[in-house]
Amino acid sequence: TPKKQQIGELIGCLATSVVIGGILYLLFGSKKIPKALMIKDRQAYADYKQYARQNMQTLKATGKDQVLDKMVSMAWTNGYFPVYEHCQVRYFPTGGTMPGNH
Repeated sequence: TPKKQQIGELIGCLATSVVIGGILYLLFGSKKIPKALMIKDRQAYADYKQYARQNMQTLKATGKDQVLDKMVSMAWTNGYFPVYEHCQVRYFPTGGTMPGNH
């Protein structure tokens, strides 16, 4: 009957999902980052922050242009990429308005 067939298909999907999930966990789920690598990464990050200094007046001055402010804030917050005065930024929007897309 159709109802029994639907129940059978549901049980088959659940069993398959459990098997695939178990295999993926065995392959990738139990991997841990070695402690020595974590320590090196934290030290490199701390060293980089020491040298990547941002002039806060320059950062605040970008607030006049909303698009520039978003780009600069994202670059500084997520990657500590400093922004300097008298630099040019070229923003390429995605989609059909990009140069060269007709």
